[in-house]
Amino acid sequence: MTALLDIPVELVSDAEMRRTLRGQIARLESQLPPGPGRRDHGGARLLSIDELERTRDDLARRIQERRFSDGEEQERKRRLREEMWLDPRAHVGAQVSNAEVGEPGCTRWASWFRLTVSGGCP
Repeated sequence: MTALLDIPVELVSDAEMRRTLRGQIARLESQLPPGPGRRDHGGARLLSIDELERTRDDLARRIQERRFSDGEEQERKRRLREEMWLDPRAHVGAQVSNAEVGEPGCTRWASWFRLTVSGGCP
């Protein structure tokens, strides 16, 4: 015997679906660091729901690829930052920013005979 599940189906208008997808895309774009991974589509246009979904999925994929491809370099910079903290004189002139270690914010760590931490966001 088969039991049917009585699950209410909520219909969403196209406008609400577009609004939701645009919000998801904006959130994903804000997570993508500036540089070669970010694309500019050059101009305004109305996207279909399918195009919005593909754009969202593409952004999520590129963010994941970028996180994993930059992992080794980020780990190297984290180690350098820790070494600078422990022995600043051994790393005179070295600088590490939060962006280089994959962390949010504008903090920059610099070693000039002593460790200097700058949180100078514009």
